Amino acid sequence: MQKSNKRAKINNRSNQIWVLFSGVVSSTFYISTTSEDPFNTPKFIILMLTAGWLLGHLIYEYYRSGLKRKSVDFKFLLIVIFFLLSQTLALAFTHVKFTGLFGDTQRKNGYLTYLSLSIIVLYSAKFLKYLDAIKVIQITVFSGCALAIYGTIQTLGYDFFKWENPYNSIIGTLGNPNFASALLAIFSSFASLSYFIKNLGVAVRILALPTVALCLFAIIRSESRQGLVTFLFIHLFFVSTFYLYKNQKIGIALTLVSAGTVILSIAGMLQRGPLSGILYKESVSVRGFYWRAAYEMFRDKPLTGVGLDNYGGAFKAFRELDYPLRYGYTLTSSSAHNTTLQMFATGGLLLGVSYLAILFFIFKSSIKLIKSIESEKKVLVILFTSVWVGFQAQSFISIDNIGLTIWGWLIGGVLIALARENVENSLANKSDSQIQSKSNSMSLVRPALSIIFVIPILVVAVFLNRAERDTFITRTIIPNESNSLIAKNYAQKVIDNPLAEPFYKFKVGLTLFDFGFTKESLTLLDQLLEQDPTNLIYLNAKAYYQEGYNDIPGSIKTREMIEDNDPWNADNYFVLGLLHVKSGNSERATYYKSKVLAIADNTEIGTRAKNELP
Repeated sequence: MQKSNKRAKINNRSNQIWVLFSGVVSSTFYISTTSEDPFNTPKFIILMLTAGWLLGHLIYEYYRSGLKRKSVDFKFLLIVIFFLLSQTLALAFTHVKFTGLFGDTQRKNGYLTYLSLSIIVLYSAKFLKYLDAIKVIQITVFSGCALAIYGTIQTLGYDFFKWENPYNSIIGTLGNPNFASALLAIFSSFASLSYFIKNLGVAVRILALPTVALCLFAIIRSESRQGLVTFLFIHLFFVSTFYLYKNQKIGIALTLVSAGTVILSIAGMLQRGPLSGILYKESVSVRGFYWRAAYEMFRDKPLTGVGLDNYGGAFKAFRELDYPLRYGYTLTSSSAHNTTLQMFATGGLLLGVSYLAILFFIFKSSIKLIKSIESEKKVLVILFTSVWVGFQAQSFISIDNIGLTIWGWLIGGVLIALARENVENSLANKSDSQIQSKSNSMSLVRPALSIIFVIPILVVAVFLNRAERDTFITRTIIPNESNSLIAKNYAQKVIDNPLAEPFYKFKVGLTLFDFGFTKESLTLLDQLLEQDPTNLIYLNAKAYYQEGYNDIPGSIKTREMIEDNDPWNADNYFVLGLLHVKSGNSERATYYKSKVLAIADNTEIGTRAKNELP
């Protein structure tokens, strides 16, 4: 009887591990072509469902087995709780709660995403073992092969889907070549370094080499330096660390060479040094503007930040003058392109520090584990540490993307799990009899808890899916008289949906305007501005509406609000000058002419100001 109970316990654990792995893989590959956001929202829903189900089992396990205060997983739990409490505090001070909870449009990096990722990493840390780490490698090899094949199909022009894609053709299932190349680098690194690992199986070893070749081909064709640098960084870290513990002299030499290579690579990406011709891209260099804006946001609101995932809403108020002069007055950014800076800028000091605490604890535990673990498993730990460090390196210049980021949190959880298992193996094994009796008496609690968490997530998922579908349909209806009622009906569904993104409501409001439902469109815009009065997209739309109806005083008032939140917008100052000319206030027109010339004297808009304003 005791053996059968133990076997049932093992089978249940194995089933939940595969729920974890299936959720992670699905979060990377699942897309929905009938959604307004075909990439992020579907992945977000799967992430929440996976985390909700695993949370029930996680809570049950904490109750069943208890928490040893000096254990690795207990210390890690405290740090993650600190992170979540910091997120909660930041959410409380976030003005637009929808953005804080669900994340910005086509980002989905809000509170619920990081709550779900926290559950993923805690579950991984609590339940995974050495053999599960082997399974992770196997999964990454197969996943890398699949993603690289799809990327190759995309670059050859035979994609199954017709994306509205402003980027390079290789976007994988992530919607962006930078994300795709970074994930391909992680998968291909696992594949190439898997030959150092035992017990992988024949199929994986056969598939690993072609996976590396396909991934590197797709990375190169993506024209994203991010993937190549990440791949190089992971391998340099692996080789250096491996030899540090095998032959210290060789290891130190390799470490110095690796450090020099990394420094030259970073300098090259920033258009400095001998590698600049190979590695430099304008999209990498521009990140300096994003980082400095993030620093200014944090400096302005060090305790609370500007609001969870609200970087895009605050960017124009904190960007430097040189940015609009180089890239135009309308171009913006929705992220700091550096995960740590994003945390500090949008959530304040506590959130930034707590996030760094998670990274530090994982890295410290990994290095300590490498020093202490038996030689047979040491290479495995070095491999996971190298890939995790590589993931963190790419996040230094990139945005969190659910399909990519979930792997970083899973790998971090694997490292904590290996550290936990190593400590447990060094201690005397306890009898399972007491624990098993509690487990038998509560066998139905575990799935019941999971169901309790999953049901509300399913309700949320239904509303999110409806909003995605209805917005997509509304946007694709051809504007003509016969379709006007159909468009209004679908638009109203989006407006009435409590979980439709505010920006989706704005989009369908524009559609209503195009179909002639002017009053309804303007009423909706005013409602959106009540919820988010500093949103520059809404303010600009209202100003255009007012100018179209010759509401000069109203437009001036609206554009003055734009001025407060976009101080380097010479276009807005020029229009304000024209509006004051129309209203007969030449003094104010001259004032705004001076503001245009102070910002953009030797530009086209400066020339127009000289010619058209008094």
